[in-house]
Amino acid sequence: MKYALASITKSCTNLGNLLIEYNALELLKKNGFGEPTFVFDAFEDPDQEIIAKINELDSVIVPGCTTLTAKYYPKIQDVLPQTKVPVVNIGAAFGSKYDDESIEFAKYYHQPVGTRDPISNEVLSRAGYQTEFIGCPTLFSSNATKFNYNHSGKISFGLGIENIDEQLKLIDEAIKVGYKVNVIIQVEEQRDLVADKDVTIIEYEPKGVIEEVGSSDFVVTGRLHVALPSIATGTPVLFVKTIEDTRFSLLEYLHIEMFKPNELKSIDLNNIRTRLVRNEKMVYDRVRELRSRYQAYLDRLARNFS
Repeated sequence: MKYALASITKSCTNLGNLLIEYNALELLKKNGFGEPTFVFDAFEDPDQEIIAKINELDSVIVPGCTTLTAKYYPKIQDVLPQTKVPVVNIGAAFGSKYDDESIEFAKYYHQPVGTRDPISNEVLSRAGYQTEFIGCPTLFSSNATKFNYNHSGKISFGLGIENIDEQLKLIDEAIKVGYKVNVIIQVEEQRDLVADKDVTIIEYEPKGVIEEVGSSDFVVTGRLHVALPSIATGTPVLFVKTIEDTRFSLLEYLHIEMFKPNELKSIDLNNIRTRLVRNEKMVYDRVRELRSRYQAYLDRLARNFS
């Protein structure tokens, strides 16, 4: 199948997009889609040459992310109404909230729309769209079926979006009790927040992030695209819910407990793992279910557009 990829990485500032696109492409290749014939920047103004190239192919594939939210990807709004081929979204989500403009914009996506989280799925379904809740490509970055018992003496942190003072204090506590602490930098501003701490900085690069979280005793994060590859690799996650966000409904669906920032004050790092893995069976039953749905969705796309 010849397809165009709407790249969500070329101009992005949130590096979580790198992992989404990397895993989406890996899954597409494993399922016989091959490399994209043409790649265009989802953040750039489209010209007629780009539109013409797109319309020569079988489809456009959007690798997921918050591409349902109009204000996040305004340039996609310019491309999609001009395409004459199906535009497939393989993990679509609203960004923190949804609005009427974004719901209306979803009409340009091939249906059923592959949705990333339960709230995005429910909102589109209620608006009359055909949908399939298939999860996020980053949840399938590895194939763990249960939590691992790593004994590396290392905790990986992926700082949340807001209200991170307690997470920074937990870093200090982890160092104090003897853990090696690595901090994954997903947004550049985070670098200065840990500059004075005895930590190792991990740059947000897809393979490196997957390897990092997969080798940790557990992960502390407020970031969805640090939590999901952790689950995929079998590493327990202490998720800190620093904001209200519809995207976190995927973690709720997976039975991942979410902690409020002020709850971190009372956490015993040497014993928290038991609490983090107590929902193991429910977590990985849901992971298997979503993996199966995602696979079925790609299989159908391959049949329909080959």
